[in-house]
Amino acid sequence: MLNAFKKPEIGFPQQICAGLYLSMGAFLAIESKSWSPFFGAVLFGLFMSMPSISLATIRRGGHWRSAGIAVAILFGSLLLWACAGVAERLYFLHGDTYPAWLSNGDLGSVKAAENIYGQVEHLCGHSGPRMIDYKSHGQIVLRCDPSAFWPFTRTYVGHQGDAQ
Repeated sequence: MLNAFKKPEIGFPQQICAGLYLSMGAFLAIESKSWSPFFGAVLFGLFMSMPSISLATIRRGGHWRSAGIAVAILFGSLLLWACAGVAERLYFLHGDTYPAWLSNGDLGSVKAAENIYGQVEHLCGHSGPRMIDYKSHGQIVLRCDPSAFWPFTRTYVGHQGDAQ
């Protein structure tokens, strides 16, 4: 029970890792002249340190144990979410078709690629669609922002109609 009120100790490896992530973030922020790479590097460092943080708090016991379990569950959930996003991206790029349940909507029948821009300009915003991929069986998959991670981008599925 004495360890529950003891100040947490930060070891030398944790200090080295924190310094590396902070310096990497500072370098990226200076090079890009923006704060967003700095915060990205710091968040990545926090994500990478979550297993050691959870293990240390679980070992402390007491009321810290439940916090450590929550951090471990959060880390596992984020890791599974990232793996699902990578799998979706690989399937989007290399699959024969794209499942309709992963898309945000159905475009219906599209006669030509020019019609796609007219149909979904309001869905993707003023910039229009960024990536159009033709799959097998006449399926057309449109992605509004191809660089965004899967849940944060809009994807629409349509089918090629007659070219008459």
